[in-house]
Amino acid sequence: MSGRRAGKPRDGAVKVTFGTEAGRASFRRRMRAAVDWDALDARSEAQLTRAAVADADNPPLDAAFWARAQVVQPAAKRAVSLRIDGDVLDWFRSRGRGYQTRINAVLRSYVAAQRR
Repeated sequence: MSGRRAGKPRDGAVKVTFGTEAGRASFRRRMRAAVDWDALDARSEAQLTRAAVADADNPPLDAAFWARAQVVQPAAKRAVSLRIDGDVLDWFRSRGRGYQTRINAVLRSYVAAQRR
């Protein structure tokens, strides 16, 4: 899958993002480790459905959602050499895996704020 961005979403559109295969594999590994599969397997389909419907963080995906949805692929990353103060880099690294992604998110947020 290429890392090209499929254009800017329409106003009010929902972004459905697909990362790299390596990113998806990493996510699946983390989820397998974080889920008690035996407890999940012990629940009936009806119990799982009731729990999903009752979860405020899991709204149903109705026709209106899918009418607004657009597939947007993330832009390809580029490797750069960047000088960052040691204490700043140490702080990001101390938060664990994904520190470069978090640095990128902070920079992206700054760029978005400057464009307003």
